[in-house]
Amino acid sequence: MKFLLSFFIGLFLLACAGLSSSKVTLGTMTDPRDGRTYKTVKIGSQTWMAQNLNYKTDSSFCYKDDTSKCAKYGRFYKLATAVGMPESECGKGKACRLPPGYVQGVCPSGWHLPSKAEWDSLIAVARSGGSAAGKVLKSTSGWKKNNEVFSQVNLLDLLGFFGPTPVTAMKKWLNSGNGSDAFSFSVLPAGCRTDYEKTPYYSEGLQTNFWTSSISGCSSAELVSFHYDGFGVGGGGTAYGDACTANSVRCVKDENVRKVEKPVEPVEVTAGSMKDTRDGQTYKTVQIGSQTWMAQNLNYEMDDSYCNHDDAANCTKYGRIYRWNAAISACPEGWYLPSKAEWDTLFATVGGDSIAGKVLKSSSGWYACGDGTDAVSFSVLPAGYGDGNGEFWGKGSDANFWSSTKADSGRSFVVEFGDWFNGVKLREHMYDYEFPVRCLKGKISGKSAKSTSGFAARSSPNDSRRKWVKKNMTDFRDGKTYKTVKIGSQTWMAENLNYKTDSSFCYKDSASYCDKYGRLYTWAVATSACPEGWHLPSEDEWKTLFRVVDKRTSIGTSLKSASGWNGDEGLDSFGFSALPAGKRRIEYINGRESNGRKFTDRRIRYSEEGGVANFWGSTEAKDSENRDAYMVYLSSKRENAGFFGDKEYAYSVRCLRD
Repeated sequence: MKFLLSFFIGLFLLACAGLSSSKVTLGTMTDPRDGRTYKTVKIGSQTWMAQNLNYKTDSSFCYKDDTSKCAKYGRFYKLATAVGMPESECGKGKACRLPPGYVQGVCPSGWHLPSKAEWDSLIAVARSGGSAAGKVLKSTSGWKKNNEVFSQVNLLDLLGFFGPTPVTAMKKWLNSGNGSDAFSFSVLPAGCRTDYEKTPYYSEGLQTNFWTSSISGCSSAELVSFHYDGFGVGGGGTAYGDACTANSVRCVKDENVRKVEKPVEPVEVTAGSMKDTRDGQTYKTVQIGSQTWMAQNLNYEMDDSYCNHDDAANCTKYGRIYRWNAAISACPEGWYLPSKAEWDTLFATVGGDSIAGKVLKSSSGWYACGDGTDAVSFSVLPAGYGDGNGEFWGKGSDANFWSSTKADSGRSFVVEFGDWFNGVKLREHMYDYEFPVRCLKGKISGKSAKSTSGFAARSSPNDSRRKWVKKNMTDFRDGKTYKTVKIGSQTWMAENLNYKTDSSFCYKDSASYCDKYGRLYTWAVATSACPEGWHLPSEDEWKTLFRVVDKRTSIGTSLKSASGWNGDEGLDSFGFSALPAGKRRIEYINGRESNGRKFTDRRIRYSEEGGVANFWGSTEAKDSENRDAYMVYLSSKRENAGFFGDKEYAYSVRCLRD
């Protein structure tokens, strides 16, 4: 029976191998550096080592520092060692700039560390027979199984007398971690080594990663990964060498004709300058090929344009950031916002998308190893951007430029540069984001810049972050006047309500505190305390305010007054002026009313003045006792929080205009 089981499995695997056996040629090679001999395999037009490299160098390791594991799996190499560069140039935080052409790296003479493209070519051949690449490239043993089906399969199952059919049984068997090794490539589950774990070696039997020579960013290269629980390669995408800092190496043989990338030599690069007659500012320009660009970001002030972090110094350094409806008509006469196709022309001229970022970025000013070469004096600076809700991001790490080309659903195409990659990316963004502008010389054929947009400016909750309006209102019930502030689409009282009703209180029953902080109200009274035309805000209305005020830093810091707190004063960025009025609470010594028995032993406590601002919301908590309601808590210690508070407590009230 064991023989028959092996026979069926053998037939099945032979069928898989037969799909591609004609494309495989086996051989050997000897590394002259240490005399070690490796199996080789020619798959398609490529000749690969069929075993992991095991050449001992500095910064190379055996799994768990066990030499027997090196004999089994080969060695792990850090990136710098794998590409043949010193740690000072390709270690952590370094740019790791490789020369064009093959990267021999740690491989023997006549062989090189494969690029991601070369791995992709191998994977394409492996898939050509209709099988998943991981299945036909992984070894037939050593991988941990996804289940124990293999041990449960019996002859009757395979013959289909009952239970699973032979095909089903085989599929279950193939769902274990082992492959068919149909190409004799023999990927073994070597695991990897990391600098970030207490146990530096892990995943033996579960996965293996191979370095490529394709640098993906700061001290990081693209990996090709195989896993026990699937037959794909790289998890369906690209892995990066950040967690596993030492990985396996497979070398591929140099071709007869050494391929060297053509150096970036634009047809024409001519520096110049231009003056914007609207405000007298002068900009550097550069002609690259057939196009003439501004070599600096536009800094023309207009509606819907801002300085990063509202700091004029950032405008001086980086230019202004614009919403799309402003960007489309921001350029001076004789210049215009380039289309997506015109950005693509620039990238093609300087060598293509994969290296355009490195060529066009400034040679300083970027985080980590993000600096470019600025080879054509285009000088892309990491200006960052605004998210349309009052927050600014990415200064030092990101540069995004509007194009005039609209995408679907209220979006436009944006060109992205980053400190973590050498290429350029094309993305879609909502019109109310705020990005820099680079102008291109010329005119839009037959149209003005304004007429090409076809876009009515979309309102944003952040419009009034920079233009919030303060006014006054009078409560005609008692003649008191309150400051108000419009933030986004909402108009709020900018002071706490101080209208006297039953079940409203001054802190510590002192009128001076009412003058300073307004009154404290129980929830039932608060729901009807606001004057006509105003109301107690709901939970959703409070959250609308929060979304407008802040998405990244502290809501509390933005809303709290700039003085009066016991430390950690706010910035009062919107004129909301939340004061630390404290609260009034009831302490039941023996408990609440329960089962018809009323406990009257209680005491009143005032607390948290100077340290906490509490505001009621109108939204009740959905609990069985209906005891709590939404409240906002701003503290000198905690930045912001929304809670549900006891309705019998007395908190401050801020009224919202109907």
